[in-house]
Amino acid sequence: MLLLHGWASSGLIWSRVIALMQHELRFWNIDLAGFGQSAHLAPYGLTIDDHVATLRDFCATHRLRLRAIVAHSMGGTIALKFALNYPEFAERIVAINPLISGRFGVPLDVSPLFRTRLGRRLNRVGQLWRLAQSGAVASKIAAPRYLDAEFAERMVRDFRRSSWRALSAMLESLAAENLLPHLHSVQQPVLLLSGKADELVPPQESCRAAQLLPNVHHIEFDDCHHIIVAEALECVGYLLHEFVVERRTDFHFAAECATMPLTMKHINHR
Repeated sequence: MLLLHGWASSGLIWSRVIALMQHELRFWNIDLAGFGQSAHLAPYGLTIDDHVATLRDFCATHRLRLRAIVAHSMGGTIALKFALNYPEFAERIVAINPLISGRFGVPLDVSPLFRTRLGRRLNRVGQLWRLAQSGAVASKIAAPRYLDAEFAERMVRDFRRSSWRALSAMLESLAAENLLPHLHSVQQPVLLLSGKADELVPPQESCRAAQLLPNVHHIEFDDCHHIIVAEALECVGYLLHEFVVERRTDFHFAAECATMPLTMKHINHR
């Protein structure tokens, strides 16, 4: 199973998932270029298409036929586009709070800013990014209040060590990407997880995707925000076990999820 992190993050976001499921699956946990321990590999910013091409080369080099790609946020966008372009490499996709149509920011959608000339110019000023990545500012940007102390510290550390060019380029690339017209062509089964309290990616993004994907199971977490693996680890582990390990296709979560510690709603099954 291949794991893809989100924007300003790293493979460390999956540490607890790996610890929970390490006896069931073999994991490939990578840091995308410009992030985590791969930050030094990206002197310039890469786009979604660049990351998709790198992922294709990675899978081809290692001759991988993945049981699943599990991806969060920006990683979910990359995973879905990878599934569209190279369906032969992965059997299933798990996308957690993915960006689908280039919209991010709740309640204010700030993505149009990155489509304007002024917005792009400001976004490419390294001094502004270095200020944002400084200690005092980074803790306010990268550590949402709902995270526990350990997870929050990890998110701040990942944000600070990310390449500012990677951060900048991916914001522009995400704002320009719209997968909605193409989702009907995704061949693989998709497990879509979204948090109703997400303040970074509008929950409607996943709802719209669920209406278009031909083979989707959409689970909405009523009380979760953007980083569901930090708030509902056991639930996520259970869903991954059923979808990836057991290869379930007959999801009937309405009854089963009632026994879980977090209230969830089964939105879509077809």
